Amino acid sequence: MTAEVLSESLELEKVSSHLHPAGSFDLADHPVPTGREEIWRFTPLKRLRGLHDSAPLDGDGVDAEADAPAGVTVEQIDAVWDAAGRIWAITIAPEAVPGEPIQVTLTGRDNATATASHLVVTAGAHSKATLVLRFEGTATLADNVEFVVGDGAQLTVVSIDDWADDAVHVGHRHASVGRDATFRHVDVSFGGDLVRHDTTASYAGPGGSVEMLAGSSSTTPRRAPAATWSTRVRSRARVPTRSGSATC
Repeated sequence: MTAEVLSESLELEKVSSHLHPAGSFDLADHPVPTGREEIWRFTPLKRLRGLHDSAPLDGDGVDAEADAPAGVTVEQIDAVWDAAGRIWAITIAPEAVPGEPIQVTLTGRDNATATASHLVVTAGAHSKATLVLRFEGTATLADNVEFVVGDGAQLTVVSIDDWADDAVHVGHRHASVGRDATFRHVDVSFGGDLVRHDTTASYAGPGGSVEMLAGSSSTTPRRAPAATWSTRVRSRARVPTRSGSATC
């Protein structure tokens, strides 16, 4: 049953909100935030260093290093997004169960120019793995991280922002979760001048499960510590539809 058929059968109208944005590869389809939008009103846009607007994402101030156990391959592939000059691709073989976590560390060397990065993680069918994604050093970074979780796979991701106090990081993470697959995402921020992430998930088959936790803590001397917070979202898809997306 498609999402359209289900909606019609329940006589529901499609909901238009920031939780269900229209996807597009054309930058013109994504208006520049003004700060008056609900999802941006708590973000001090002036401290984003233009990442949301006019900053040229042509910097190369971030180095990446990966430690992949058996059953996992890491490679660079051609860029497909507008600004990222390179893409890291991590592939977990079908049915692989690595004996230790996959470690990926991005180290910033320069925050004077904005850098864009793109990471794609593919978990093969019925694999089971943990990925630790760590950010450190200083940078002005905009990044996309995509997770493709195959049927029956279990992928746990721990993302740690351990930036220096002058770093700015805006990131988006999206997971496509297959039939009977499980995706767990833990996002923790310790440092940085300004760190903003959003994480979304969609289901590519029934029975998928998504669980998300997020928290932040700041000890930067020049401003008051940020409040620690956490959010848990858990959904089980009955039909493969974006209306089942989980966002936190």
